[in-house]
Amino acid sequence: MIITGTNLFHIDNRVLQHIRNGKNYACEVYEARQTEIVLGRSAKAEDDVHLEKCEHDNVPVHRRAGGGGTVLLCRGMIVISVAGRTTLAYH
Repeated sequence: MIITGTNLFHIDNRVLQHIRNGKNYACEVYEARQTEIVLGRSAKAEDDVHLEKCEHDNVPVHRRAGGGGTVLLCRGMIVISVAGRTTLAYH
């Protein structure tokens, strides 16, 4: 089972909302409290994760809104989300 909408995955949204509200930069930090797997937006769980083993071992599998690959987080690991305002155009 893939879980969405947990605290970890609202971090990016909160950071971006700070920028939309006029801040020049914003940063959020999350410390993993358990082993968990995080899929990027377009990652395919069946390609990246042994879902049956995760379910057997009670390892939650999450999907974040942002891109990037699948990552394994363990207790004590830190996730940092940073965003900043820029005047440069993205190409």
